[in-house]
Amino acid sequence: DTVYVRLIPPQNQQPIIYSELGGLPVIGGQVEVEPRSEPYCYRVFLDDPDTANTELTLEGLGRIFDEFWRYGTFATMEVVQEGNPLIVDVCWAPSCYDSLQTFDIVICGQDESRCALGDSVCDTVTFSILPCSIQIQNVFSPNGDGINDDFVPFAQQGVDFYNFQIFDRWGVQVHQSEDGRWD
Repeated sequence: DTVYVRLIPPQNQQPIIYSELGGLPVIGGQVEVEPRSEPYCYRVFLDDPDTANTELTLEGLGRIFDEFWRYGTFATMEVVQEGNPLIVDVCWAPSCYDSLQTFDIVICGQDESRCALGDSVCDTVTFSILPCSIQIQNVFSPNGDGINDDFVPFAQQGVDFYNFQIFDRWGVQVHQSEDGRWD
C-alpha cells in the first residue's frame, strides 16, 4: 500500500486595519482641524480573520509620536481593547506651530503569532492644520469693577509671544504692550 501525504502550508490571512474618525471633519480626504490645546482623537481597529492564535500588535510610525523631535504636543496611542479586534485611540493636539501644514499619522499592525507569514498592514490619516487664530474681545469697560477691565487678546496654544499695538482711527498709536494687556 502507498500512503500519500500532502503538506498544506498554513493559510494566514492578513489582518484588516481601519479607522473611525468619530466626527472629525474630513475635506478632500484629509482631516481639517484648527490648532487647539484639547487633542483630536480617532479610533483604529485591527481585526484578524484567522481568529485562532492571534497576537495582534499596533505601532505608531513616524516622528509625530516622538516627544523629543517636535515642539508642542506629540501623538499618543491608548489601547481601548486587547484581543481580536485590537482597538486603540490615537490622539493629537496640533499647536499654532503646525498651522498650514499637513501631517500623516501612520498606524501599522500585524498578527505576530505567525510573524514569518504576515506582513504589516497600515492605516494613514492625514491631518491638515488650519491657520492659527487669535481671538479678541469686542468690548471692555475699564471702570475698576473687576469685570472686563482689561482688553486682552486670547491666544491659541503655541503662541508664546506677540507685540500688542492699538491705534486710533487716525493711525496714531495709543498703546503698546508685550503682554497684550490694556486697561
